[in-house]
This record gives sequence, structure tokens and C-alpha cells, in this order.
Amino acid sequence: MYSLGVLLELEALLGKPLHHVFHAIYGTSTGAIIAASLAYGLSVQSTLEQYRENLPRIMSAWRRTARRDALVASLQSTFGSDRFDAFKTHVALVATNFGSRHPLIFKTNIQAAHGLRSSFVPGFGCTIVDAICASCSAFPFFPKAELVVNQEPVTAIDGGFVANDPSLFAFIDLVHAARIGENRVRILSVGTGAFPERVPLRAKWQLFRYAGGADLMQRQFDIGSSVIQKVAQLTIPPAGRLRVHHEFREPEYATSMFEADPRKLETLRGLGRRSFGKQEAEINSFMSSQPTGTAHEGPTALP
Repeated sequence: MYSLGVLLELEALLGKPLHHVFHAIYGTSTGAIIAASLAYGLSVQSTLEQYRENLPRIMSAWRRTARRDALVASLQSTFGSDRFDAFKTHVALVATNFGSRHPLIFKTNIQAAHGLRSSFVPGFGCTIVDAICASCSAFPFFPKAELVVNQEPVTAIDGGFVANDPSLFAFIDLVHAARIGENRVRILSVGTGAFPERVPLRAKWQLFRYAGGADLMQRQFDIGSSVIQKVAQLTIPPAGRLRVHHEFREPEYATSMFEADPRKLETLRGLGRRSFGKQEAEINSFMSSQPTGTAHEGPTALP
């Protein structure tokens, strides 16, 4: 909801749907839902309405299978059985291969593949819903995702275990696989905000079963994101990346990965809009900047 607050203002600034502006949209976990929705052609407002309608029902379910089933139903109402050829701009959704412990990145763009291009199939042949669910499988609070990738069975879990922020993957894909000059790349990285942690009652009950898993998982995701931020700062040219992500440490903003309170969710959306406001001039300048030595081709957005 924080990310959508940022993107809502970005879309208003640009005056057009984001798939008309960005050549590729990368997303991890809940960011995969946002990335897929925007690349599919939905407006940010439409995506926000989907979150308002479905998120409380998904996250208020007690059993992980019920959460997964509610998520699948909500995604199918949007994407049906469509596959990656239905996207209107390039997209990459990050999951984790549970068996190999390697990143599992569902892509539309063969130019972003690092090998096996002769057998490349967009999204590994998976449906959009299957790829999103793989990226969102925050085990043990959601079931592991069982799917067929390039005709082979794969078990996948949440992409946050390998890259809660996919911006570094995007840069590597564009510069080292697609061989786009690094000075031509523009990455707008939209975070999820940082808030005090709150553990709801049902999560406390589940923590007895999962040995503090919610807190451990959130910390692991946060640590991974911090590492990527540091590496990105050392790898991506400063002019090529802008990050929108702020901390809000006031107690009234406390939230959790189980958040289902509509009022709190709207508060988080408002904080995303506030973050955009803090950087509005910087974002406007970044979006209108010209890549070095080439005609302007637009940046890459990363919910």
C-alpha cells in the first residue's frame, strides 16, 4: 500500500499509465503483484482498488492454504489464465528456487536472459498467476509453490529470500545480458517503507508453531534489501538510479506482514504519497533526464 501511494502520485505526474513510460517493470513478492498489474496495462488506481478489496481478506485468513487460495482467486479475477505474452511492457517477477536456493526470475524479454536463449520461453511457460504466487510464497506463512518451469517440476518460495529489492537484478539484466550501456539505464526503485513492527494476535499463536518465523523472515528480508542497497550504490552509476523509500518510526505507524486493517492500510498508502512529496522535484528531474550519449528511451521502474 505504501508503494502504491508512491506510484499513484508518479502516474499523476506523468499523466499516463506507467506501462506507456517504462520499458520494464521488476517486482518481488507483493511487488510482483504490482509489477504484473502495471505491465498488464492496469492503472495504479485500479491496482490500488484490487488491494483494497482483496488484501484484508487474504491476510486475515488463519491458515496458510486459505491465504494462498484467496490470493489465487483474486489474481485469477484479474489475469485469468493469461501467460507472459499478455503483458504490454517487459516484466520480471522474482521468486526463489527452494531446491537450488537460486533466484528464479520469470521474464518476458529474451534479451534479458543470461543463457539458454535458443530455448527461452517467456515466464518459463507459466501463467501470470503461477509466477506471481511463486514470488509471493512467503513460507511458512504461505505454502510453497509447486509449478512446472521449462517442463521441469520446481518448488518455489518468496522472492524476498533472494532479492527483496530487485533493482540490482534489473541493472545486471539490462547491462550484462541485454548489453545496454550503463549510462543509458534509468532505474526508479520504489520501496515498501519502513515501520515499527507489530505482531497481531493470530501471528503470536502461529509464532509458537513457527519459532518466531514472522520476525525472522521480516528481518531477513530487511537485511537482504539493505545489502542490495549497498551493492547497488557501488555498482549502478548514481545518475542511473533513484530510490523512494522512507522510514516512519512513530508508534502509530506500527504494522506487520499480516496487516489486514483497512484503516492502517490506507495510512500506509498516505505515507507513500508523503514520501513522493518529499522527493517530487528530484523524481521529476530524474524522469526528464536524458541518458548519456543516446536519445531518451525511458527508465526502468521497480515496484
